[in-house]
Amino acid sequence: MQSTFATIVKASRPKFIILAPVCVLVGVAASVYAQAQINVALVMSCFGIATLGHISVNLLNEYHDATSGLDERTEKTPFSGGSGALQDNPSALKAVKGFGLLSLFALTLLGIYVISQVHVVMSVIGLIGILVVLTYTPWLNRNPWLCLFAPGLGFGLLMVIGTYAALTGRVDPLIVCISLPVFCLVNNLLLLNQFPDAIVDKSVGRDHFVIRYGYQSAALSYFVLAMLAYMSVLISVFASLLPDLSLLSLIGLPVSILIAIKAKQFEPNNVQAILPILGLNVLVTLVVPLILAFTLFLA
Repeated sequence: MQSTFATIVKASRPKFIILAPVCVLVGVAASVYAQAQINVALVMSCFGIATLGHISVNLLNEYHDATSGLDERTEKTPFSGGSGALQDNPSALKAVKGFGLLSLFALTLLGIYVISQVHVVMSVIGLIGILVVLTYTPWLNRNPWLCLFAPGLGFGLLMVIGTYAALTGRVDPLIVCISLPVFCLVNNLLLLNQFPDAIVDKSVGRDHFVIRYGYQSAALSYFVLAMLAYMSVLISVFASLLPDLSLLSLIGLPVSILIAIKAKQFEPNNVQAILPILGLNVLVTLVVPLILAFTLFLA
């Protein structure tokens, strides 16, 4: 049996934690593009807050899914079905929950530091973030629309805009436009990852978008969100809010269209067929924001 520490690490899903730093990097890049004076301590605090938030929500999700029996019923894939950590070591259940809450406490302390250095209004962003972490699995997953937009809210809006606000002391049209493609793509990341588990999710009381409206409607929603992501880049460039270089992020457009087409063809009795598409979706969600960030650094 694996050690408790190894179980905690596995349950945190370390391969996916990279998404949080990528979102913060977009906010940092936007701050540089806006010619803000960069405070290194605040930058590192933002990276810490985002990473701890992602770890916390993953651990608490694993805890809730283990206690509900969900993870015992799912077909494990690299992108869905849980990590399997608590199924391999059930005795670590309380430790996983405890470390999830400890991560939340640590990010709260970092958040208080950021607030003390910037403005008390930053506490609003922090409180919303904590609320999303605590309610995502037990409550938000039981409402299709809240569940659809909660991932983008946490990563695309709170992390990107929060980082920019911490470093510049303001929120302006530039950062709102930059956050929109991240918001849409992260929503799509979680939306597609729900396809393989939808039937089992329903059996434990979840009611996310895929369950409520079906695979075809979810695939259409994926397409709409993807188009909004790339349209927001185009409009922002034409409005001179983003540099022309940011058009390079449109490299993800044909990939997102392919993913939407394949999602429409999904058959719940053939989960393995969608795995390459889930992998492509992860790639798009990471690469497009990275391209946006680097084009802002270079502009």
